[in-house]
Amino acid sequence: MIAVALLVALLYADSLSAWYFLDDFDYFFLPDPLGVIGSEFMKANPFNAKFWRPIQSTLLATQQAGVGLAVWPCHLLQLGFHAALAIATWWLARYLGANSVGALATALFCTVSQSAAQAVVGVDTLSQVGATALLTLAVAALCQSIKLHGVADLYQSRHYWAAVGLFAAALLMKETAFCGFLLFAVVLVGVAPRGAGKHTALAWGIARRLLPFMVVFVLYALWRERIVESTPLSLGERYRFVLGLNTVGNTAMLFGSVISPISPQRLLGWWHAGQHVHLAAATMLTAILWGIVLTGLRRVRRPILISLLASAVAATLPMVLLHRVTEVYAYNLIPPIAVFFGLATGAIVRKAGPELAGRGGVAMLAITALIVVNAVSASDTTRQMVRNGQLSKQLYLDVAAALKRTPDNCTLTVVDPGGDDAWEYSVILRRPSTILRLVLETADRLERDRGVRVTLFMSPSGLTNTGCPVYHFRNGRLALSR
Repeated sequence: MIAVALLVALLYADSLSAWYFLDDFDYFFLPDPLGVIGSEFMKANPFNAKFWRPIQSTLLATQQAGVGLAVWPCHLLQLGFHAALAIATWWLARYLGANSVGALATALFCTVSQSAAQAVVGVDTLSQVGATALLTLAVAALCQSIKLHGVADLYQSRHYWAAVGLFAAALLMKETAFCGFLLFAVVLVGVAPRGAGKHTALAWGIARRLLPFMVVFVLYALWRERIVESTPLSLGERYRFVLGLNTVGNTAMLFGSVISPISPQRLLGWWHAGQHVHLAAATMLTAILWGIVLTGLRRVRRPILISLLASAVAATLPMVLLHRVTEVYAYNLIPPIAVFFGLATGAIVRKAGPELAGRGGVAMLAITALIVVNAVSASDTTRQMVRNGQLSKQLYLDVAAALKRTPDNCTLTVVDPGGDDAWEYSVILRRPSTILRLVLETADRLERDRGVRVTLFMSPSGLTNTGCPVYHFRNGRLALSR
């Protein structure tokens, strides 16, 4: 456990300075964060009424009230959640029969997976990391209660009620945790030990044991409906639910993001640059490495594999039904894929013996390559996100300083001739114009008590001389027009 925590700290040490970027500004409550602390359990986020995530709102508002623009408390919490997720997957791998090597491989894959980097390094993604960690801990607690008490006596287990509490916390962290109900059903149906009773009695027992989870979810859904002003069904094109080919594409993208040891943004960069040889080589490398690793699954019991696959599918809901998704949602898939990886590794080592000669040695080289390349890609993504945060923070400071210099009851104008911005697949690969727009929306409330506002123009034509300052956006910075 200590080793996992140290590895997380080493891999993501640079993330402590990763500042707000894009959707993170929905949880930027300055200049008055004190009014938010705790209140969002009773009302929606004033800057993002689309989703209700009261734990995240409270934590980030507390951070801003305590340390202002600094973000290290949030990132320390992110790293803690990520380490907890790795430890929980280690335990689940052991529970499902992996040997010590297989369990270690599970924790390593979960820790270094490049698909985790964007969620771990972000600010708004505290909800994603926290909900996934809490949900995985809930599954582990449920498995432990089954192991100790069987299905019939779960109500007597403190681990069972801990799982119910963790599920409630995960829902309050992020709404996508509702897929946990499906995960608990998979555990009770597919992982429950044999000999728990006849089929009818077992089915009735499973239904009864799911009832507290259902009660928690219904109470959450009813309270959320009372608070939230809109639902994902009414949030425009990006969050529109569609059942069609998009579902197939989303599923392939989410699974591919976790399986690929190379970050999606680098693959996307190769695609836009026409470097198809690089893409082909990366695809072949991934297929070969995973092909070798998955040979170990032939020695794993089929019911376990079916349960894991069902868990992986459940973890993608409801994201796969959205019109379009980004790679950040792949974080939900890391736990089941990591356990697949660990079970295969453990089976290979068990068959090859301590010498690891011949095919066993080749397989271990493939396993090591997957872990190393994932770690390198995760570091690359972390550096890129830190650079994005630096640009965003510098721009925010520029705008805040310009607003302070603006006379009372005056509107500061920012001109951005390159303001057209298409929505990209990758959250990370955004044009500076998108960052500018979000920074201006956030900074607009800083000097309202003096009647000072900020507005954005795409072209200098049409501007009238009001005596208020005009700035141009060039190379990621603001420059006062002369």
